[in-house]
Amino acid sequence: MKQNMRMEKDPAMTEDEWIEHHRPIAHSWSTEGFDFGEGCTLLNWHDNRDLQALGSADPMCVWTVVDSDGAMSIVAGRHTVNRHGYIITAVPWTDPLAEIEVDTATDD
Repeated sequence: MKQNMRMEKDPAMTEDEWIEHHRPIAHSWSTEGFDFGEGCTLLNWHDNRDLQALGSADPMCVWTVVDSDGAMSIVAGRHTVNRHGYIITAVPWTDPLAEIEVDTATDD
């Protein structure tokens, strides 16, 4: 278990490694926005289907995509400040301070 905690705290963990490890879950009704892996897009807080999915999810499988000083990150847990939306994963987080930087660069 300590090994997983260390992996999540590792600032070198990339978004792709996070996707591979935590396996974001795609929802058939939520198709708008950035793909966070396997077709997973953000859930929001004003759609009834999203609220139902969030309410029935293991709280340790919920992550929040936030904006902090212009940088986007995925953080463990359900937060409201600077949120873009939520992601539910198949594998729970083990560190409540886990934060993964999202690469927002586009290939042109």
